[in-house]
Amino acid sequence: MATLMRTKKKLCFVAILLLLPPGFNYAEEKNTNRDVTYFAIVKNHVFAQDLNGHIAETGYTFLAYIFVKPDSEISNAYLTIPENTAGRLTFPDFRLLDSVEKDTYLFIRSEKTFEDKEEYNKNYADGTYTVEFTTSAGDHRSDLKLEGGVYPQPAVITLFQSGNEVEPANIDPGRGLRVTWGGFPQGRSDPNGILDDVVFVIVKDCNGGKVLHSGRPYQGFHLLYSDKDYLIPANTMMAGRKYELIVDNGLTVDSNIEAGVPGVAFYAQTNKMPIYTAGQADNTDCISN
Repeated sequence: MATLMRTKKKLCFVAILLLLPPGFNYAEEKNTNRDVTYFAIVKNHVFAQDLNGHIAETGYTFLAYIFVKPDSEISNAYLTIPENTAGRLTFPDFRLLDSVEKDTYLFIRSEKTFEDKEEYNKNYADGTYTVEFTTSAGDHRSDLKLEGGVYPQPAVITLFQSGNEVEPANIDPGRGLRVTWGGFPQGRSDPNGILDDVVFVIVKDCNGGKVLHSGRPYQGFHLLYSDKDYLIPANTMMAGRKYELIVDNGLTVDSNIEAGVPGVAFYAQTNKMPIYTAGQADNTDCISN
């Protein structure tokens, strides 16, 4: 009888979802925490694409984020890693930094990029990762599983301006730059309905400062696996400068909503490519030559 009741409830929930209008985001509606938008645990495979289009593996990194609102209250933020004897790790608050890395998240990252996959998996094993934090709504604790070890294929970055493919070493900063990444063939919808597989396009200057981000989940527009390209607006970059273009693809392997906060575990890939803008720089910061 209990099984039958659970089945009926599940069918009713699915029926309600089918009746919702296009563009309705169930997870965003269920996010009732006024301090945290979502958090993510990421095992990441890193690549570098050169000016000739050659892609080389760089290694593996681990990333953990708690995305917060600028003036939100959050404390006691910890991460527990499976099979790690170091105990809980404390999330540093990147809102407090006085550097180009300042951002609206709490963030833990591996101390290095691991070239040896076996060493990487020993430090960041597959299994259950636990995130804890306290907000104005109270204490929060959530478990996310990273299992399977299947990473997205490396993005293949191609650039276009005015409908024509352009060289990454000769970008006209006064025109829009369309970025493609060869699609996301492994991407899919999240069966839990929390967050479909994502794509991020990021531009950084030579000092590591973010010049552009294509958008984060639960903070407005963001790219999904079904998107094929992204347009960087004209005049986003300055003339005669060197930049780093980054394309991230994330496969959602676990997700939940606990106490009104979405949590997601990703296997991801990052491809980084240098790009250079044409023209004369107005100062010596990040010049192309």
